[in-house]
Amino acid sequence: SQHHQFIIASQKKTMLKLITWYSQRLESHPLTTKSITSGFISGSGDAICQLIVHENNKKIMRNKGDDKTVNAKFHFDWLRTARFTFLGSVLIAPIVHHWYSFLNKKIPTQRINAVLKRTFYDQTICAPLIMPTFISSVMVLEGKKISDITYKMENEYFQTLVANWMLWVPAQVGIHFKTMNRWWLIFC
Repeated sequence: SQHHQFIIASQKKTMLKLITWYSQRLESHPLTTKSITSGFISGSGDAICQLIVHENNKKIMRNKGDDKTVNAKFHFDWLRTARFTFLGSVLIAPIVHHWYSFLNKKIPTQRINAVLKRTFYDQTICAPLIMPTFISSVMVLEGKKISDITYKMENEYFQTLVANWMLWVPAQVGIHFKTMNRWWLIFC
């Protein structure tokens, strides 16, 4: 119907305005914009993760016949989400902003060999350093002991890094190849 087409056209126009506004903020205030974006993505990701874990636990308990746990109310951990939001804003965004700026200056083209080089450097230099930094920072904010942090790094670091590579190497090749450099943070 004509009304439906009007609504879709209005939504497209609004979305285009939002993308234009955001793109302008990336140009005028790149680090602030990326920090806010990274905080939002990190916090939202944690909130979604909490909900998914809760729902998965309910399914597991339902299969085991544990009706009490199945009916357990979801308790959102605001403090945990605040930690992720904070670290996404003040730790991850500045590192990624400066790192990708550096990579883009050293390897400026979007040709496939350059994309592969950027991905290689990112995943062999930045990822192995930023991952333990992030995990340790989360644990410090949780009040964990240094011995707990050391234990986690010694026992889980390598498998976490390999899982990171399995996800992010293919994703980054696509991201670096198909997006403009200023939009990388949204995806990475």
